[in-house]
Amino acid sequence: MSAPAPVRRRTARLAVFAVSALVIGLISQPAAAGPLALPETGPATTPPAETVKPAETVKPSSTGVYLVQLDDDPVAEYDGSVAGLPATQVAPGNKLKRDSSGVQKYVGHLARERAELLDSVDGVKKLYDYNYTYAGFAAQMSHDEAVALAKMSGVKSVEPSETQHQDTVDTPRFLGLSGKGGAWDQVGGVENAGDGVIIGVIDTGYTPEVPSFAPMKTTEKSDALVASK
Repeated sequence: MSAPAPVRRRTARLAVFAVSALVIGLISQPAAAGPLALPETGPATTPPAETVKPAETVKPSSTGVYLVQLDDDPVAEYDGSVAGLPATQVAPGNKLKRDSSGVQKYVGHLARERAELLDSVDGVKKLYDYNYTYAGFAAQMSHDEAVALAKMSGVKSVEPSETQHQDTVDTPRFLGLSGKGGAWDQVGGVENAGDGVIIGVIDTGYTPEVPSFAPMKTTEKSDALVASK
């Protein structure tokens, strides 16, 4: 038989009061009591995140030669972070001593790192070793082999070997000197730019006989301006 309505309402009020008291009691715990103890659920089962090196994008080489840079620092920058190998970093104003025992040990370390990488990829033919200002090597290999190397631990980058040519013919445009509205155009054109300007060079060590200091070609107008000053 069900309880009368007043009894059911009182039971509901008691239940709400009990829950409220529990919540208030948890919130009002003093800070000194430490964190709230939770029911023991056993040891953590979440595995550590696996470190996976992202795939590197390697441009194809027209010659089949690639430059492989190791994660290791070159001799000139190595700070001693590898256990058992003293730092070889060159202090400002000092010279690198290639014959020192510390440098020789670290060069041996780089050689072992290279050998381990080369043994793990078939078909790679090493051409040059780099130790002192760049840690890595140059090698002949296929593009697939270069991509495989780029994904390996211990490799910072793999780049195709390319021949770069200096290009200075674009310098005037880059500096905003040439073209309509350029600096030369604003001062009378290329032929007249600089007329009337006196450049003084103070250098107690120069040799007047050097061709760089020979008189420059001038115009009557520029000579007159210089004479007037």
